[in-house]
Amino acid sequence: MRSRLISSEVILALCVVVGIVIPPVSRVLGPHLYVFVFFLMLFSSLTIDLRHALPDRHVSTRLVKVIGWQMILLPLAIGLWHRIGPGAGEWSELMFLTACAGTIFGAPAFARVMGLDSLLTLRGVLAGTLLMPVILPVLAPLVTQRTGEFDFAAYALRFCIFILIPLAAAGLYQMRGTAGGERQSHLFSRLTILFLALFGVAVMDGIGARFISEPMEMLSLLGISLGVHAAFFGLSFLVFLRWGRREALTAGLLSGYRNMAVLLAVGGSLLPPDFVVYVALWQIPMFVTPLAVRILNRSR
Repeated sequence: MRSRLISSEVILALCVVVGIVIPPVSRVLGPHLYVFVFFLMLFSSLTIDLRHALPDRHVSTRLVKVIGWQMILLPLAIGLWHRIGPGAGEWSELMFLTACAGTIFGAPAFARVMGLDSLLTLRGVLAGTLLMPVILPVLAPLVTQRTGEFDFAAYALRFCIFILIPLAAAGLYQMRGTAGGERQSHLFSRLTILFLALFGVAVMDGIGARFISEPMEMLSLLGISLGVHAAFFGLSFLVFLRWGRREALTAGLLSGYRNMAVLLAVGGSLLPPDFVVYVALWQIPMFVTPLAVRILNRSR
């Protein structure tokens, strides 16, 4: 699993580089970005055991606290700051939108490799993914006037396509209990990496040109993405440190490693016009988190 994790990180990093420095490749794949998000969500769902995702009494209290912090308190606090706080602007809106995203589906694998609470991570991923489509439109009026353009039917359709259908398909498949599960799991992991790589190239469409034409703005967005990622991880770690280092790092992983691809696919008019640029730059913190958490947890 360790080598597989490292390999997927390297593959994604190379794909991001290819997408930036070889624009024709990302230009060809860019129009299919949301197709890649759908299949990435589908095969990611198939790589985790959804049958164990329902909480029991042993973890439900901690799960509620972590998800309540991650998906409700954080976006609410940031949304209120954006409305009444000094210095609020584009950075606080992007911070708010990031806080509304669930955790990426690869987080349970990262948690296992790094010796964290993989069961809490799994359940946190599912809970956050299902909460995101509810939290975003409810709290979005705190940071944007675009809610007047909100199309509930289109939003519900995107929610079904990019979240409910992949989860339902994966759940039904796992309930069948097919033979050769380990071989199939390996196949699903490879397909997940494939579509993650395709997404990594496609989302970089136009990013290289933007770095050349607007270097300061792009560096500013990159700084925001790195800062938001570190802030969410570090603050969550400190909030839950009373539970111990392992659980605090698990909470940090859940809060910092956000699924921006699904947020981009579902958010629609609730997102800024250039939100895809921020999502592209958000991929960089994704490479840093597993290594940073592994180093922090080494002395556990």
